Amino acid sequence: MGYIQEELAKRNIPDFLVFNDGTPVTDKADWEKRRKEIIDLLANEMYGHIPPAFPFTIEEKVFSDKHLGRKLDYSQNILKFDTPYGHGEFTFHTFFPHGKTNVPTFIFMAFKPNEPWNYCPVESIIDRGYGVIMAYHAEISSDDGDFTNGIASALPREVYNCGKISLWSWAATRLMDYAQTLDFVDKTKIAMIGHSRLGKTTLWTVANDTRFSFACANCSGCSGDALARDTVGETVEKIYNRFPYWFVPAYEKYKNNESSMPFDQHFLLASIAPRKVCTAAAVLDAWADPQAQFLSCNAASPAYELLGLKGIVCDDRPTVPGDTYHEGNIGHHLRHHGHTLSLYDWNKYMDFIDKN
Repeated sequence: MGYIQEELAKRNIPDFLVFNDGTPVTDKADWEKRRKEIIDLLANEMYGHIPPAFPFTIEEKVFSDKHLGRKLDYSQNILKFDTPYGHGEFTFHTFFPHGKTNVPTFIFMAFKPNEPWNYCPVESIIDRGYGVIMAYHAEISSDDGDFTNGIASALPREVYNCGKISLWSWAATRLMDYAQTLDFVDKTKIAMIGHSRLGKTTLWTVANDTRFSFACANCSGCSGDALARDTVGETVEKIYNRFPYWFVPAYEKYKNNESSMPFDQHFLLASIAPRKVCTAAAVLDAWADPQAQFLSCNAASPAYELLGLKGIVCDDRPTVPGDTYHEGNIGHHLRHHGHTLSLYDWNKYMDFIDKN
């Protein structure tokens, strides 16, 4: 038994290739049924449910084709919608290479306010032929326990049993609806990307919305891509005590009790199969536990193997900075430095998408 299997055996993580009734998942026909069970489990026990779609309109506030020497088309827009519970809206930005068609596109849930170039190296992305549709998470709904502002007032927590992660996911799915209307976007290469809590949001969004071909989860760590059992750094107790509003109250019972969880985070990664997922860790980001992130990728790989695909293709050892594993349908890289979304990361994600 090699390093990876020994580490996974120590953690005693549950097997996702078993139905709730104990029946084994044995073939492709079984997988979509089991995948739905996993989504329901994670919704009920962790993230809450993503509210349903409602009709929306787009108001374009700004359009300019004069940025970056006219190689970039930029717009600022407002997405507006109404539900039986009220009105909601949020601003989003688009960046697309001027005059291009079949553009692979990122839907980017931004970690910083709506300053378009924050955390988003636009010129480098455009130069590689990619587009970006970007919204700021805390404008969609504030990053705190207030469920009355932004879209939360129109999508009440008490009705939909949703945490903030599921509200941000709802908005990302509406941006995917919008992307479907753009004839120059390559609909087979739409990825979602997010960092930290928005890396968690990315994984949850793509697990639920099968129109996404790629999930690019950057330093998503605890309650994202890192295994919860025997983790180093952030734990369920630490994250829930500080950010209970990201989740549903049911998640609280796993504080200091991860071994009782009927899932672990490899369930989330696996639920994206057969679509592709690429994760990233940073060696100084100990809070996210880079080795637990790497092991989770390996633990999710049997979902892809069941479907006749490769999961993560990697060396059987702990990761070291500079490692990049892009040969399978689960990609992963570990870089130097700490908790951020850097140009290095963006380039790695674009490399992964280009290979696939």
